[in-house]
Amino acid sequence: MVKKISIPSEDVILNALNHEIRREVLRLLEKSEMTYTDLLDHFAISSGKLNYHLKLLSGFIDKDDEGVYILTELGKRVLSFLNDFNRILSQDERPLLKKAYLSQVGENKSFLHIRYVGGIFIKIILLVAIVLYIIVFSVMFAIEGVDLSRLWPFYLMLIVFAAVGFTWAIKLYGPAKRFTKKIDKLIEES
Repeated sequence: MVKKISIPSEDVILNALNHEIRREVLRLLEKSEMTYTDLLDHFAISSGKLNYHLKLLSGFIDKDDEGVYILTELGKRVLSFLNDFNRILSQDERPLLKKAYLSQVGENKSFLHIRYVGGIFIKIILLVAIVLYIIVFSVMFAIEGVDLSRLWPFYLMLIVFAAVGFTWAIKLYGPAKRFTKKIDKLIEES
């Protein structure tokens, strides 16, 4: 007796549509068949990333004997559903869509806020890690009896690098935070 496998179709479809590159692949293939190279040139991403997205579109797209990608019937139907979905959203629902978006990115912070302000924190953490890394190795060298006086140019360069990096991050933090607040306010008002 063959056991039927229950496939969560909503999950499969939503996962396929979950990334803008995969949605764009479907839209491109709706217009015309494309080779792997055509797709790679269109997106200007690494071949590894493209392979990943194409793999997740299996069943929605197919490759013929000549290596040309085409939409399957399922792909056409899902793309039709996506186009219909975008058409039926009313103007009254647009603010609710924005609210949903902001809640999904966490603490009502937009992607811009996370990208720019969060990016500054990551850079500061990396600078601190580099400084700690050098200190630990200096202590290890000192314990081994290595003459650290020969490394003074390296330490001087490290101090300058860290000072410039910290200064840059501190100066950029305020403007980045103000910029993202302005953009978020414009998005909410529109």
